[in-house]
Amino acid sequence: MKKPTISVIMPVYNGEKYLAEAIDSVLSQTFDGFEFIVVNDGSTDRTAKILEKYRIEYPWIKIVTLEVNQGISKAINVGLAHANAEYVCFVAADDIQYPNRLEDSYREMVLKKLDILMFEFDMIDDTGNPLGRSMRIPNFLTETNILLEEFKRNYFFSGACLIKFDPKIQFDTNLRTSEDYDWFLRMLMADKKVGFLRKSLLQVRVHKGSLSSNHSYSYEATKYILNKYDFDSLFHFFKIRGFREGEIWLTFAIMCITKEEPYNGLDFIAKIQLEQLNDYELFCKYFYEGVLHGMVDRWDYAYECFNKSSKMKYKNAAVYNNLAVATYWVNRDTSLVTKLLQEALLYQPQYFDASENLKIINNAKEIKQLQFTKRLLRDQIIQGDKELIK
Repeated sequence: MKKPTISVIMPVYNGEKYLAEAIDSVLSQTFDGFEFIVVNDGSTDRTAKILEKYRIEYPWIKIVTLEVNQGISKAINVGLAHANAEYVCFVAADDIQYPNRLEDSYREMVLKKLDILMFEFDMIDDTGNPLGRSMRIPNFLTETNILLEEFKRNYFFSGACLIKFDPKIQFDTNLRTSEDYDWFLRMLMADKKVGFLRKSLLQVRVHKGSLSSNHSYSYEATKYILNKYDFDSLFHFFKIRGFREGEIWLTFAIMCITKEEPYNGLDFIAKIQLEQLNDYELFCKYFYEGVLHGMVDRWDYAYECFNKSSKMKYKNAAVYNNLAVATYWVNRDTSLVTKLLQEALLYQPQYFDASENLKIINNAKEIKQLQFTKRLLRDQIIQGDKELIK
């Protein structure tokens, strides 16, 4: 039997509702040279019966069963242990792959001689209806800056990539969420070459209520992941790879926001010489400096920083939301606060924090609950974001 080119790995836990549709989308690929590995992670519903039907009809599908649920990281590692191909991809048991996913991604992977290819996806609801939103790869992301940018925030989604298999880099089984972020950082730290295909190759199912309920767990997992890296080692690692000191310090300051170390973040901000930054980095510097001051209730300094960022040519709704919050705590000017929040919603009508803040100001109660956004909103957040819109 000819060795497969791609190993498709599908972990599943209690996935009876969408499993057949997900499997059918893999079987409908226009690319022939792949093996299909399904890991049943201790499911207690009808998942095993559904898989047995496919095993009978398609005996070439590898079905691996774990007796008890061990989490997605363990399930993926088990799938990788059964993989025989040079390339691997991961598919969720509730997503739908477009027929050209494997063919198009493999062609791009080989053409550019990549280790990892990231691509885009469209979003559907529980019933499979399009949400009219897509996750787009930001235009500023390049194969050169992805290493630094990924430490600021996660742009990687394991279900929308093709990877050259490296058995030395496994998923961290201590993580029940954000496991792909941890894995991708370690791939980048191993100097893997990353490329981008700005084209949707699958539909990702977004379940009602799942994003907000998982947000706190994801946040804690991200802190755990970033705490694996010490700043001194990272600084030398980045310097050797040609990054400027200013952009490194800015990256560290942003990491400190997630790590909830605002004073360390402000120390990194203080190291930055403004001439070390380009215009967009300066815009980010002012914004995140404002966030760090806000985290320690220095609202006068936060106001000054957000005001500076609001006067630059780059427009982001989070700037106006945070400027509104800082304005309230500095001078209680509710009319100006309202105007700033309305401006934030003009840029991002679905922006959760600004919407909630406007309700609070209009009701003139629960002022202490004003929502403060710690990240610039992604450029494509209107088209969609796998995370909670905050």
